Amino acid sequence: MAVANSLYAADVMGELGLQMCEWAAVKGAGKWVRIRAPAVLLSMEYYLSGFAVEQGIGLSNQKTPPFNCTDCAPTQTSPNEPAVTFARFLEYVGADAPFPETDCATIVGVTAEGALSKNVLSLRQQPASRACRFDTFIWIPEAPNAGVHVAAHAEPNSDAAIQLELLGATAAGSCGDNLGVLAGSNAMDGRRGLVQRDAACLRHCAIEEVLGLVAPPPPPSPKPPEPSPPSPCPPSNPEPSPPPPPSPAPPERWALFAVGALLGLGLVLFITWRVRRSLIMARGKRTKARPVRNARPWEISPGSPPLSSLQLWDEPPPFPSPKSSPKPSMRV
Repeated sequence: MAVANSLYAADVMGELGLQMCEWAAVKGAGKWVRIRAPAVLLSMEYYLSGFAVEQGIGLSNQKTPPFNCTDCAPTQTSPNEPAVTFARFLEYVGADAPFPETDCATIVGVTAEGALSKNVLSLRQQPASRACRFDTFIWIPEAPNAGVHVAAHAEPNSDAAIQLELLGATAAGSCGDNLGVLAGSNAMDGRRGLVQRDAACLRHCAIEEVLGLVAPPPPPSPKPPEPSPPSPCPPSNPEPSPPPPPSPAPPERWALFAVGALLGLGLVLFITWRVRRSLIMARGKRTKARPVRNARPWEISPGSPPLSSLQLWDEPPPFPSPKSSPKPSMRV
């Protein structure tokens, strides 16, 4: 059993989402209404608004009449008595049936009194493993017999109006004198419980909606909010705002180019001067004479330059070896 105000989503009952549409009207006899649920239900308990009976009504084997028929009053019961029947989706003309109709479960009333007791419509499918989706149809007589109360035909403060109130068919939040399904109606789909949170009142449906080809129209959107009062008009001649200060002008490209060229030329001249200076210093070192050491007077000739500009050996050169005399030839 789900706990009230539970924080778990699994404990929250789903939306039942019932729709009640007028299926067919027979002039002077009554009308058929259809209750549709958007899912496969294993059992359901609907609380009707604006309609109740004092004696239980069983489930009828009456074949569901065609949509918008005009001569389709119940044939198995009196037209002045209510009738409850159903139609599986597979029974509709043109339905794409994945399996035969006989494979669906049997639909029966839940209570011993039948399918309709007071203002409570209760049905179930057995076995649940073969449950199919179906619609429920109720015949509402225009001139009901005693014990059948319809709010649309009951005078205010009449016995029928009092019985409807006692039987709970005019509870708070109902559809008034119109037919409908009250909030609080519930069902089981085999996974969790479903509940009708708002009353589903009878309305006229288009053929596309009746056959389930389109979704029902959405509820009317809320009224748009009232427009806010207009803001006061600005003065006709407002004082002009001061212009922004001018941004500094970017430097000229030619000036930057000239500065770069001068710096490059100065660097080249500096490198050239350093190279030339190094070459001159190296050449001067090579041409400089060595100091005279151990000079001998016999090594200086009368026409020789000064000793300071001569380059002499540190040691005298070796004396030349004496010339060898030719060996005398011997005559024989």
